Amino acid sequence: MDRSTFEFKEEDLQISLGSEDYIYKIPEDNKSELLLGLGLTDQCNLQCPMCYYRENKKKITSSSISVSKLKTILSNLGSVGGIVLGLEGEPLCHKNFSDIVQICSSYTQNISIISNGLLLTKDLLNLFNKSNVKNIVLSCDGSDKRYYEKIRFGGNFNVFCKKALMASSLFQGQLSIHSVISNQNINDIHNMPNLACKLGINKIVYRQLGGHP
Repeated sequence: MDRSTFEFKEEDLQISLGSEDYIYKIPEDNKSELLLGLGLTDQCNLQCPMCYYRENKKKITSSSISVSKLKTILSNLGSVGGIVLGLEGEPLCHKNFSDIVQICSSYTQNISIISNGLLLTKDLLNLFNKSNVKNIVLSCDGSDKRYYEKIRFGGNFNVFCKKALMASSLFQGQLSIHSVISNQNINDIHNMPNLACKLGINKIVYRQLGGHP
């Protein structure tokens, strides 16, 4: 995959995004509160060209954390301030995802899920409401079918909208959109608030595509 076709210079931006572009932060008044990020699996139902996790990989091998290993990690840590389920792959691709949500709920009162949203179901959303899931961040880089599917390879814009609408009507926590800005969608990014409004979502986080250390 060639990420260079998606890159652009910071001066190309016509808007000021500021520096406060992080979704999750340890509260300033409590530095001892631990936020744990968990990459549950490297599986994903999409093949986005700008994804650095799949850059230069000719073949994607499947690797997922086991439930027993997760229990060991969390039992050794004890209670934590928050757990983020996302990172390397699509967390909903993990075959034991529902079990993992319930396990994590025993160790924190604040679970966040980063997902492309395409695998969301009513049963999952009901589970989130009954557990300690407080935030769902949906990845979306285009406000219409043309832009979305040009970037989210294997995705379907109409399905994303259907799932996002379902989440906004059923999920009781904070729902937001995360958009990666590249030269492939720079002319569309100003339309994202309109899409969010149509989907019943009141928060958008923008991030400029950049290199990975």
